[in-house]
Amino acid sequence: MSYPDSASMLEATAQGLGVGLISQAAALGGIASGRLTAPLGESALTNMPIGLVPGFYLVYHKDNLNRRHIQIFCERLSEQQWEQIEK
Repeated sequence: MSYPDSASMLEATAQGLGVGLISQAAALGGIASGRLTAPLGESALTNMPIGLVPGFYLVYHKDNLNRRHIQIFCERLSEQQWEQIEK
């Protein structure tokens, strides 16, 4: 699924339609309000070299926390060796 703008993606994610890759600012607002969950943690990028930080958060609706396909997707993302990816 694709969306014309980040606000549409944020709303779709908050409604439980899937996983969204959204800006840090939008993610933090959704997490603070309880509408979204950051499966990799809010500080997942803390130890990443600054040049590799993408500036986005992976978020999904908290009701999707126990869906196995979303867990697998998040596990694969967290296992990725991001420092080996060339920009």
